[in-house]
Amino acid sequence: MRLSLLYLVAVLALLGSPALAEEEPPITVTAELDRAFITIGEPTTYTVTIRRRKDVKLLSRIDAPSSDVFKIRKIKEFNDEDDDFIVSGRRFELTTYRLGDFILDSVRVEYRVGGGNVEQIETNRIFLTVESVAKGEEKTDIRGVKGTTSIPRHFLWLIILIVLVALLAGGYFAYRKFHKTPDTVPPETILSAEEEALNRLSELFDSDLIRRGKVKEYYFQLSEILRLYLERRYTIMAVELTTFEIMREFKAVDVKTDLRAKISEVLEAADLAKFAKWKPEAATIVSLNKMSKEIINESRPVLTEPAEAEQGAEKKVGI
Repeated sequence: MRLSLLYLVAVLALLGSPALAEEEPPITVTAELDRAFITIGEPTTYTVTIRRRKDVKLLSRIDAPSSDVFKIRKIKEFNDEDDDFIVSGRRFELTTYRLGDFILDSVRVEYRVGGGNVEQIETNRIFLTVESVAKGEEKTDIRGVKGTTSIPRHFLWLIILIVLVALLAGGYFAYRKFHKTPDTVPPETILSAEEEALNRLSELFDSDLIRRGKVKEYYFQLSEILRLYLERRYTIMAVELTTFEIMREFKAVDVKTDLRAKISEVLEAADLAKFAKWKPEAATIVSLNKMSKEIINESRPVLTEPAEAEQGAEKKVGI
């Protein structure tokens, strides 16, 4: 009896000795959900915990679950000590708006024990089921089908008539919209060189440039109007030539002497106002304006005989 008791004590001592006790690993990682079954929009807390010895150095962090499925409302980190171990991790408050069964993949953590090599450890995978809010409830929104109601015949004809009128009206407006009669565009009136020049001179004479003291600008426009007209009328480069060069070109053109003198006088006066800051008197301005119109009226091309005969015929018929 005494030997048996001694044997039992020896066995218990051996079992409780450190040599036979299982040694705790330097690091462990776990993942858990506070609820594995939720409804759409309902939150659940996903926790990843790392328990490691103080000589274990973490080389990676805990990533959040996939954002394609889960919406993360809140993230909280924690860090604590337990004897010779450090307990740290992250808590994610999750929710989702998709129905079905989902898997939260393992979280991989890299670490190094002391000065050893880089190693890895993974958490367990987590399964989550998302159910409909109305699951398990009695459906009360399905009602019986009501009986059909017949339409009186006279109302039926009235409906048909209304539909036909609506179709005809719609067709008419569609036709008007997509088959519009092209607007009649009046033919563009092409002014002769004389008409265009006289119109521009009238606008210049009616302006307030002289009254505002813009003498240089006034005669610059007057010179430009006359030069453009002479270029169209006599086919000479009057715009690019000086007054002296224009008068030299007129030696080869059949122009009356008095008309040539008027052209020279007006253009030279305009040159004085533009370049020599000459300010003519009011009487001189009126005279130059009158002379400018005379230049255009006196240089009109002479109508040929067929043209004169045509104008005479038009006068006879009252055109």
